Amino acid sequence: MSAVSPSSRGRSPTQMNLMPDHLTLHHRAHCFADLQAPDYQPPAGLDGYEARVLELARAWLLGAETFVIHTSGSTGPAKVVELTRAQLAASAKRSVDALGLVAGDAALVCLNVETVGGLLGLVRGLAHDLALTIIAPVADVLTAAGVDSHFATASLVPLQLREVLLHGRTGRRWLSWMKAVLIGGGPVPPNLEQDLYDVHTRVYHTYGMTETASHVALRRLDMPHGTDFFTALPGVEIRLGADDALEVRADVTHHQWLTTTDKGELLLPDEATGAVRFRWLGRLDAIINSGGVKVDADRVRQVLDVTLAELRLPHTALIVGLPDARLGQRVTAVLVGEQLAPAALDFLLGKLRERLDRYEVPKEIRLLAPDELPRLPSGKPNLRELVERLSD
Repeated sequence: MSAVSPSSRGRSPTQMNLMPDHLTLHHRAHCFADLQAPDYQPPAGLDGYEARVLELARAWLLGAETFVIHTSGSTGPAKVVELTRAQLAASAKRSVDALGLVAGDAALVCLNVETVGGLLGLVRGLAHDLALTIIAPVADVLTAAGVDSHFATASLVPLQLREVLLHGRTGRRWLSWMKAVLIGGGPVPPNLEQDLYDVHTRVYHTYGMTETASHVALRRLDMPHGTDFFTALPGVEIRLGADDALEVRADVTHHQWLTTTDKGELLLPDEATGAVRFRWLGRLDAIINSGGVKVDADRVRQVLDVTLAELRLPHTALIVGLPDARLGQRVTAVLVGEQLAPAALDFLLGKLRERLDRYEVPKEIRLLAPDELPRLPSGKPNLRELVERLSD
């Protein structure tokens, strides 16, 4: 692969030294001056998603002070979170600084703009003069954006990253053109991390949530720089509360301590910067009560992820508790990917029995094709709907 100059990544010759005056939505330009006009009327033929993108862009350009986000509700009830312009601006600046982005850099927004990850992609571009290209939140973003497209940055969920890598050398070259890639929306399986071995750019796994206006910490995934811990971004404080719950304080939390539902482990601070470093150990609410024994679903999934990577099985793993007349809930593994022979499943279960407590070992393994997994608008698996479907 030919080397790409970091200073020119994501910047075509026509974009060099030019301040963008428009955003590109589904290959159609929309000028900022038009969006800000008092008599603005949306172009004919827009679909619902396109109209929402332009509505949010117009709101930012006109100085709106509040934005409402509906949280995913992947494991519990969805919530409505109101974020201020100041919170979004602070998050956007912190991210742009961390990634080394400059005005004129091309940015791809392929997450749903009605989630915090997609909205921040839009705000980063509008607030920092990035050349914005926006597409619908589909799995195969490379085909949708164009295999010959060049971007300085993009935010992807693990499913989208996997789909890019399935394009082989074309997908790796597309990623390597960027200055930095953000991966959010859930855990990154070890087998997916391993697939980044020859992607020559910075790839970051993000830690954050809607209430923190997107990510507040990053960890490198690309080798040889990959780590198993997150490092807090400048201006972000992190500590442990009750039950080792991660707590966050920064401008994006109005300088108040926010208690999360994530369990963490604090490490020694970064020697050079003093930044807090921590490991994410799973969600405190990811508990399956099976026969009176509380099973940590995230721990089981982590062990399963490692085992799948060792066996070179590219499946996405989920752990859920299905209703059970005797146990209350039975620990169930869901593998998303191609079908496996019974012998392969038996071998996998044997490995899990060696590594897990007997109460943690899944009572069964269900296999789903990728298009059978219910998802939220954010791209995350919809675990509540999945449990309902598997319980029928």
